[in-house]
Amino acid sequence: MATGYHDFVAGETLTAANLEDFCELQGILTFASAAARNAAVASVLREGLFAYLQDLNVITVYTGAAWSTIGPGHGPLTAWSPTITQSGSVAFSNVHGSYSRVGRRITANCRLDVTGTGTASNLVTVSLPVTAVTAGDVVIGSGYLFDTSAGTVIPTVVAAVSGGTTCYMLGAHGTGSFAAMALGSGASSGFTAALASGDIISMSVHYEATADA
Repeated sequence: MATGYHDFVAGETLTAANLEDFCELQGILTFASAAARNAAVASVLREGLFAYLQDLNVITVYTGAAWSTIGPGHGPLTAWSPTITQSGSVAFSNVHGSYSRVGRRITANCRLDVTGTGTASNLVTVSLPVTAVTAGDVVIGSGYLFDTSAGTVIPTVVAAVSGGTTCYMLGAHGTGSFAAMALGSGASSGFTAALASGDIISMSVHYEATADA
């Protein structure tokens, strides 16, 4: 099957192969990559144009100003390797981290096994795979922190941080202000210790991205 975009011209013979390849079999255009797509259809872009990218297994749709992603449509989700901070960066083993998107809707999951050390009484944050439009104490998911030194699991809700590039975890049964409930920094959060090797952070988040991509 032919891939890409074919510009039919007046007087051209419409072959059975072209009819099948470009009309019947490609309701959504197929390209090897975004670069191949952009080179082929730059002169015919219009809102609502769909294209499938074989290297990423995603469907893309042109919004009239940019390409927006749907997928992956099959196969594994897009890998996500976040960063953990507690004052400074905290090392971890990325056991699982992945996300998918439908336009600006992001769904992401991760489990992070801490191997380094944080700084006690400081906010624990995790970076997001795509910048969030929500910012400042907007709940975007849930998760837990396993504190290996205490042998306890702390259930949490997850909120987007102002700026939208990171999120933080709030003690689900905490009291007082958001700051007091934030894991790592507040007495009522259920965790004020330093992150340490053996701790586990796990979360699932759903949120709106700032832009199409």
